[in-house]
Amino acid sequence: MFDFSHRISLPQFAAVSRESIIMAILWWSLFILIFHFIRKRTKLIQNFGIVTLVVLLAAMLLRAFVPLDFFFTHTISSVLYGDILHFFTETSLFALPGTEFAVTPCVILLAIWAAGTLISLIRFIQKSYALQKQLNRTAHAPLQKDQAVLADMLARKGKPRRITLYRAVVLSPLTYGYFHPKILLPSGKQYSETELRCIFEHELTHYYHRDSWIKLFVQILCCVFWWNPLAYLFQEDVNQVIELHCDAAVCARFTSEEQCDYLKTVAVAARSMAAIKRKIRLEHQAASEFASSNTQEKMQQRIHLLFAISETPKCSKRYYGVLAVLLTALLLVSYLFILKPNMVHY
Repeated sequence: MFDFSHRISLPQFAAVSRESIIMAILWWSLFILIFHFIRKRTKLIQNFGIVTLVVLLAAMLLRAFVPLDFFFTHTISSVLYGDILHFFTETSLFALPGTEFAVTPCVILLAIWAAGTLISLIRFIQKSYALQKQLNRTAHAPLQKDQAVLADMLARKGKPRRITLYRAVVLSPLTYGYFHPKILLPSGKQYSETELRCIFEHELTHYYHRDSWIKLFVQILCCVFWWNPLAYLFQEDVNQVIELHCDAAVCARFTSEEQCDYLKTVAVAARSMAAIKRKIRLEHQAASEFASSNTQEKMQQRIHLLFAISETPKCSKRYYGVLAVLLTALLLVSYLFILKPNMVHY
């Protein structure tokens, strides 16, 4: 039988154990609910800034992937937890034929978890491959004006020209790919130079922020925690925060007139995309679409925050210092205690 109580000690001050991993999953799930509550409050985002959400997101991921119990962690002994753990790890259901290996409920659950993770990863890879084939099949050379505007913007930014531009059968402009990203514009759609500059600024910001990689990481997280419905809520909120962060970064570089042009371009793209989606549905998490907010509520939030961009207060270094202290304190609180099984009945 497996020993599920194994503890991996780290130098002097911390260790990884079964209980610390369980606590990390529980805290991550709680933080998802808190994060979702804040993300849906547009007024809160307007008052405190999108950077606050981004920092909170980073703190959540840190807590999820640093499942440690430290020297200051207080142990809370639980008889109920001990009873549950004993049932799942010590109850022998049957032995594998020809072996002495006893199959327990915990072994079965871990096998189901592993199988579900493998199936989820395979489905994601198949979906990505099918979409890539579809995009490659419909992609063709862009208009000369498209290429000229993009080349001018890349030259002004002084960035290497690693991005290629195509026209393809897509609902709205999007950036696709990880190592060799492509900006895709809808075939047959005519854009003014102002619209092209707004679109390219948005898509280039996604590229420079490595947003496709963030979405890939979150997608893999959902494949691993496929059994946790909060993981999919987390994915939706991360996608929305990525779009809000991109909008804020673009508008920070624009003049007031350019911000108005950007708002109009986003609104037109969203309206066009909503009309087409009544007939066709094309959805993929690895692509960063110009109008990718997939519900009316999320798009309304983007538009509202763009309208209020001039009213959003500029946060001082003191504010970010206080924010860092508060989040650090919250993380420390989450490490203050850990549940340990009390096997008093056994």
